Amino acid sequence: RGYLPLNRTQTTRTNLNMRRQSRSPRASAARVSDALRIAVALLVVLVPCVQGWESASDARAASEAGAGPIPRLRRGRRTDAPDWYKEDGFDDQLACEGTLWDAEQTPICFTHVSKAGGASFIEEGKKIFRLWFPQKGSGVERCGALDIAELSACCHALFLRSPRDHVFSLYRECVYDHWGRVVTNNTDFPRPQDDGGLLQSFEDWLDVFTAPPDPSAECGEYCRGFNCYAPQNYQSRSLTCSGHTGHFLASSDDATPNLNRVLSTMLRYNFVGVVDFFKESFCLFLSRIHDTSIPEGCWCGTQDDVEIAHNDHGAKPQGADMHSSGVDNMSEAVLAKIEDLTRVDSLLFVETLRRFFRDVKAFQARAKKTIMCKTMLDEVSEKLAYLGVDLTVLFDEA
Repeated sequence: RGYLPLNRTQTTRTNLNMRRQSRSPRASAARVSDALRIAVALLVVLVPCVQGWESASDARAASEAGAGPIPRLRRGRRTDAPDWYKEDGFDDQLACEGTLWDAEQTPICFTHVSKAGGASFIEEGKKIFRLWFPQKGSGVERCGALDIAELSACCHALFLRSPRDHVFSLYRECVYDHWGRVVTNNTDFPRPQDDGGLLQSFEDWLDVFTAPPDPSAECGEYCRGFNCYAPQNYQSRSLTCSGHTGHFLASSDDATPNLNRVLSTMLRYNFVGVVDFFKESFCLFLSRIHDTSIPEGCWCGTQDDVEIAHNDHGAKPQGADMHSSGVDNMSEAVLAKIEDLTRVDSLLFVETLRRFFRDVKAFQARAKKTIMCKTMLDEVSEKLAYLGVDLTVLFDEA
């Protein structure tokens, strides 16, 4: 509307002129240039996707094959990697052993295993190191093997915990924490009716995971863990899983991870602490920066203490039918169910203790002082007697 229509002769001439222009060298070059720009744009989008898919596939294949080298994945592909890590300037061959760490220059990546002291350790670590990951005490809980591979320029740290206490803590998180209450809502999660019913509901929860489902049936809550945690060998799976988190099982076969792969992953960490010796672990961690110039409260025989943050995720206080009055008062039948679910975790924890004791003794020999006090060793040894190992002997032989 508003334009005069062309007659047939004018239309024919216009079409001929357009064909001649489209055949000109300049027009052909423009089309080629446009095509190249489109091709480059597609490559920019697709290549990282393909590479990331190949890396993930390689990692899963290695995990399924059992023990073996962890594939070296492309650095910085993870969406949750810290911004400072994605930048250039980090040496993949960074020396994490045989030298002191620098609070300003050394990048530290901590693998946060759920309910294994991670939130408290993160609060302390990020005060010390400028390049520390993760910054939040909750929400970033990644698989250890991929963490080491994809964040290869970091010095890596880890905390593990007594399996009995760990499984009970997983359950309490689902019961009392705000996140746990939200994710288990509208499920058949065994929730205590009152404080006195905590241990009974805990046993009901354990019963869900003690017998794997029929292979032909849906895995159900045995794998999903009521959208919260599936506790079967949770710490071992957190080290070797090939996905983002160890919260759930991909299938019932994942309930028993390969022990050799679990142990080889643990030994690749530059620092491994033990929740049951949290103060001693933290002092040992500080020695990686200051050598023997650690706080006076670390040494045995002093009246000083070491201030360490504690994050309980809003769970109920320890004295309210929780840790001390919970695990200690469980029946032998309940404890047997926990041990059945954590056979690989128990073997992992004994070897973790062995490594931790070896590191402590090496530091004490250098400092000519002790941070592992006999009273503490005896106290924890009694608590961990269920592992079938005398910690005093284990320490002496380390």
